[in-house]
Amino acid sequence: MAHSIQNNTPVTASNSKPLDILIIGAGPAGISCASRAKELNLTATVVDANTILHTIKQYPKHKILFGVPGYYGKTWEKFVAGMEKNVLDFGLKVFENTDIKSIKKNSELFVSTTRNGKKFHSKKVVVATGINDNPKKLAVPIKDDKLVKYQLKDASKYKNKKITIIGGGDCAIEAALQLDECNAQVTLCHRKLKFTGNANPSNIQKLLDSDIKIIFNCNTTQITKKCVHLADKKTGKTTKLPAERVFVFIGKRANSDFLNSIGLELQENSKPKCNEKLESNVPGIYVAGDLTNEPLILPAVYQGFKIAGTIKKEINKEAMQESQDTVSSPSKINAVSKNASAATGI
Repeated sequence: MAHSIQNNTPVTASNSKPLDILIIGAGPAGISCASRAKELNLTATVVDANTILHTIKQYPKHKILFGVPGYYGKTWEKFVAGMEKNVLDFGLKVFENTDIKSIKKNSELFVSTTRNGKKFHSKKVVVATGINDNPKKLAVPIKDDKLVKYQLKDASKYKNKKITIIGGGDCAIEAALQLDECNAQVTLCHRKLKFTGNANPSNIQKLLDSDIKIIFNCNTTQITKKCVHLADKKTGKTTKLPAERVFVFIGKRANSDFLNSIGLELQENSKPKCNEKLESNVPGIYVAGDLTNEPLILPAVYQGFKIAGTIKKEINKEAMQESQDTVSSPSKINAVSKNASAATGI
């Protein structure tokens, strides 16, 4: 869907009026935050290194969404169309293909600089960049890189193909089921003895009831041309699996290089630490969406909404404090007195 502001290059002069919020990431959290900000009469702009809802657009074709009000049981394509319509109807400012390289604090404002040198000045920053573009890679020898993929877009392309899936979470299980429906010959390799509670129980049961071959308690040792090498973690016995394609779903990590560069303190899982207000250790920088420990769409939407409300309160509080500081300043008081005297002729 075309956006009226697609590919615009942001230009913000240093003396222009600063934004209330710069939102980095045009996913559900970022769009929700911008929508709520506009309702609260805050000035907000969203930037994204890719396109609006880029992460969701990477989902397999016609994947069904659950737990999203208004879109329960509908495909991600319908959700994206609805969110894009929301952007246009609300007149939200979204700059696609705009990658933020650095964020610095200059006096009371944040200065966020893009890779082509343009700058945004804002009172607050919301980082909602997600983690989907940074999948964990297999730390084993891979002699045929073209054989290995970290995303499944269209399962129908692999009809009657021998497919190996490495992983045991939702992404791995969903991919296995989709490929099986397309008559691919699927083998799923999981390093644990069983599936954990992190995966959807309904999908686990579908997988167990299917004809998909499952190999538990194994490590991938290497990938050669059209072959995956496995080792049983208990016995050490090795197995070779013929494979015409290998899909790896072993998790994702946040872009820690960027997060570290802007001063955010990270947890062991590379996600930023934040308080109950979703504010990071850097005052004025908030995090939302996949960068928190709530990776689903609905929590992301709620977080964006919540952060905009929090920022509105903070900006009002800061404005009130600034007003009080101005009134209590001796120089300001003297100036007010002189102006009053001149006006009254005393």
